[in-house]
Amino acid sequence: MGSGCSPGYRPHDSGELEFQHLLGRANLRRSRGVDRANRGEDPTTDYQAAEEDYTEALRLNKESIPAWHGRAMLRIMRGEYRSARDQDPLPDFAAAERDLDELEKLAARQDYVWTWRSILSLFRESYLASRGKNAMPDFDRAIRSAEEIFKAPNTEVAHKRRAISSLTRGRYRMDRGDDPGADFSRADSSAE
Repeated sequence: MGSGCSPGYRPHDSGELEFQHLLGRANLRRSRGVDRANRGEDPTTDYQAAEEDYTEALRLNKESIPAWHGRAMLRIMRGEYRSARDQDPLPDFAAAERDLDELEKLAARQDYVWTWRSILSLFRESYLASRGKNAMPDFDRAIRSAEEIFKAPNTEVAHKRRAISSLTRGRYRMDRGDDPGADFSRADSSAE
């Protein structure tokens, strides 16, 4: 299942070939969009085309871990791009969360599911905090997601995600005039 293939597909099946083509093209378009964004260019056309390809690939194979994962990453990246340009990223973040819910059903014990949940929560909380809104629920969600990574095989990732999430929440508390000590201690212990 890790290849994105459905158990019923045969390698010469035209449906599988179309699926693989769509998935490959979606990954390429997403990567091209990231490259454009990193160079200060507008990636939205590439992101939209990639999203369409992922969506069509998922229509062909609802159990494709790479397609759910790719579309979730794409939506998080597009949301972050929009956030950096004072555009509303929340619809993209909500769509990414739904994709991660589906991905979790297929790959619950994989650390990348919880890593991307943690990243999504941090991006969303940063956006909310920059607008003067209460971001504490997203900080808490980011830390809970990092805790879930400990149940996966790679705990090194969990320590890093928990440290980053705790440090970021501590800074948020400090900016609000609250005591960040517990968060900074948790970040310290996670980084060791």
